[in-house]
Amino acid sequence: MLQNHSLGVLRDIPGIGPKRLAQLKEIGVNTPLDLIYRFPKHYVFRKKSSGWPEPLPLHDILLEVEVVGKGSIWRRGRRSMVRLPVMDQEGNTFFAVWFNQPYRRNQFPLNSKIWIEGRCQLQNNMKSMLVKKCGAGQPEYGLQALYDLPKGISQLMYGKWLKEVLNKAQLSSLEIWPKVWFERLPLNLPEAMRKIHLPQTEEDLNLAQKRFIFDETLAVQLLQQSRAEDRIGFVQEFSLKEKEKWLQTLPFELTGAQKRTLKEIEEDMKKPYPMARFLQGDVGSGKTVVAAAALLQAVSSGNQAIMLAPTEILARQHYESLKKFLPENIDIYLLTGKLKTQERRLAQEAAEAGQVGIWVGTHALLSEGFEPKNLSLLVVDEQHRFGVLQRQKLLKDRRPQPDLLTLSATPIPRTLALLLYGDMEISLLDEMPPNRLPIKTVWLKDENRVKNLLKFTSEEIDKGHSVYWVCPSIEVNEDENYQLPSIEEREPILQQHWPPLQWGVLHGRMKPEEREVVMDAFEQGSVRGLLATTVIEVGVDQSKATVMVVEGADRFGLAQLHQLRGRVGRSDLPSYCALITKEKVSETAKQRLQALCDSQDGFYLAKLDLELRGPGEILGTSQSGYSELLVFRWQVDEEILQLSQLCHQEFKQGKVVFSPEQWQALLERFDSGFNARKGG
Repeated sequence: MLQNHSLGVLRDIPGIGPKRLAQLKEIGVNTPLDLIYRFPKHYVFRKKSSGWPEPLPLHDILLEVEVVGKGSIWRRGRRSMVRLPVMDQEGNTFFAVWFNQPYRRNQFPLNSKIWIEGRCQLQNNMKSMLVKKCGAGQPEYGLQALYDLPKGISQLMYGKWLKEVLNKAQLSSLEIWPKVWFERLPLNLPEAMRKIHLPQTEEDLNLAQKRFIFDETLAVQLLQQSRAEDRIGFVQEFSLKEKEKWLQTLPFELTGAQKRTLKEIEEDMKKPYPMARFLQGDVGSGKTVVAAAALLQAVSSGNQAIMLAPTEILARQHYESLKKFLPENIDIYLLTGKLKTQERRLAQEAAEAGQVGIWVGTHALLSEGFEPKNLSLLVVDEQHRFGVLQRQKLLKDRRPQPDLLTLSATPIPRTLALLLYGDMEISLLDEMPPNRLPIKTVWLKDENRVKNLLKFTSEEIDKGHSVYWVCPSIEVNEDENYQLPSIEEREPILQQHWPPLQWGVLHGRMKPEEREVVMDAFEQGSVRGLLATTVIEVGVDQSKATVMVVEGADRFGLAQLHQLRGRVGRSDLPSYCALITKEKVSETAKQRLQALCDSQDGFYLAKLDLELRGPGEILGTSQSGYSELLVFRWQVDEEILQLSQLCHQEFKQGKVVFSPEQWQALLERFDSGFNARKGG
């Protein structure tokens, strides 16, 4: 079974000193095991192109060229553009172009042979390639793994470290499953680990991905079952009188789906063994008020409850919602990483004293200093964003075992939901509140129509409504994404159209305090327009938001676009979503964008995502950071999922037994891989 020390330590790898150790720690890589379990973000197939392509492709190409002239540079403020004359092997001449990399002007001498990779374009009869990658000499062709890395660590550097570990480690000692299981798999673990990082063919890659999807899906099922076995729970009653009294205080009538789900949870919490229920509902279906009912049932029984959210923004939103939904005499505490020391101490002391109440927060609730004495209910929002070990910290060794309710606003096809939450009961909120109007969704490819959109959004802001304008990148030249619409590019244009002082900017590079100021102003209505990245996808709520504009919409996943659209239409006001793309997009993107225009049904869109691009798009693109589970990132093979479920059944039937040491090893292995992939 797995032992971390069998791989040594990171500082023993050539090239990893104190500075690199700190950089790797930032991305969850603390051991050589984490290093090899941080799988590639994506793969590119580098195929040699002999000359300038006709017609121009929508994808990047790689060319070997010769430098035939001196580079020139154009500057404006801090921005720059280098143009270098080159000639391909067929005698075509064009410019290699780099943005904000002035050193490229003199990097390659006249007549030197180099390779360049990027997007070809033709403007005013001038040929140029916007270069993303380049180098001297001959490039490496074939499948290339690319990793999500922090600034200062290159792909080449990370690749060398990986090869060092893969070549020196006894990978056979890492095999995690009993022989009866791993003999049925397409690859053993050493083979799979090499082929996931260094694939020679697409078949190599597919086989390796199957192996690791099997590992992870089986681990999820086993760990879920271990949590539920031999546990005594709380018996938590909710009197009919108290329930009816609470329902009368709500400012709206519950939907039929909410009433049905509330009843399912209520009955579970009355039973003497722990509830394990997964509540799934589309954006705006009303999950929070159902969770509020469960929290009320827990505190009405004289116990403590926790609601855990993945971000401070969402935690604060839940805190405000619960204060609005629940009776005033119930103590509700907000506990986040930014809380003042005295406020944190008061919240912790109340929990440790066994005071009846509700604690809402982020990972701060998982800290060693927080020890609720009488915890009977744990509500986890967007469960897939928390590692198994993190959830175990709140549930581990507690007698009785708290009830567990997990929420997800991300529609997941039932087949995958049954796999990932196989030992949980599943509740569906498949009905929207009656006052919700369909969100009119349009796809714009004409520049003139975009100009009209600027005028329309200004009018909505003047009416007192709120508007989101989302860009996929922050800066014009953001690493490889300089061709994407950016906040830096859009901000001066909006300044000309949107009312002064009534709009703000929001993105992930802002300090947390700055983001909070902007979001508070937007939620309270003093700021009506928000130019943002996808940080607004979860946790920003404004009932008067009527317009969502998404630029570069073809670069987002279908489910993520649906989540973004769900930020508007949260009242009885007519609402709109505009998807902006260039004229030419891929066929898959066309299908996704048209589907979003035609349907408001998140479950249908999730199913379509599964068919079009695999489970990775169910939780959005890598920009969303929604999930590190491999089953959501790679194409799923139905056969490997069935094998995973078969092995799980064999374990449940007692045909395969794990020792306590094996359970601990399984937990460490799974969580190491999970955490090392965050943001990757």
